[in-house]
Amino acid sequence: MYVCLCHGISDKKIVKLVEEEGVSDIRGIKAITPLGSQCGKCIRQAKGIIQHVVLERDTALDITVIDITEVTLKKAS
Repeated sequence: MYVCLCHGISDKKIVKLVEEEGVSDIRGIKAITPLGSQCGKCIRQAKGIIQHVVLERDTALDITVIDITEVTLKKAS
């Protein structure tokens, strides 16, 4: 589906830039593509796509939580 009709930028292109190029915000997309430079109606939808992909990527990471409540300090001798 086209997100930016003015420049022919699709949702797949945005997803690819986020996943493969590490773009994580609208500024990054705009630095690579002309998205939003004509009428600007695509910005909101593009932001939503970026947020969705970033959130999906971040929740897929295996994160280990370390409990540090039992840490004690020892005085140097």
